[in-house]
Amino acid sequence: MDQLYDQAEAALEKAEQELYRPSRDVVNYSVCVSARSALYLYLKYLANLYKQQFDGLEINESTTLEELIAYCRQYNDQLKEVDFSEINCKKCNVLSEDKVYFCNDVNTVKHCTDLTKTVKKVVLEA
Repeated sequence: MDQLYDQAEAALEKAEQELYRPSRDVVNYSVCVSARSALYLYLKYLANLYKQQFDGLEINESTTLEELIAYCRQYNDQLKEVDFSEINCKKCNVLSEDKVYFCNDVNTVKHCTDLTKTVKKVVLEA
């Protein structure tokens, strides 16, 4: 499970590093893919923690971001407060190489990165 957390950390770091650039130089695709991968991995890590304590979601490669959010919210009141409504890709398999979907706006990808940092805080407190 530590590997999931480490992968999430690396993906979030990659998104943040890209956002440090001037907005006209930001590669939105890179931020988008990195931020949503990190979000998925943090939630998967959290879901695995809850799965050890409770019966629950069978987590596999086809588990969606939306399913992870719903599952983790059952056991974490802080996540109930987090607004995931702006995640347009939540129904996509964010780790799939054959689906090319990303937001092409620096404000949107920054929002997703900030949301991922919020979820990271929840993970650290779990």
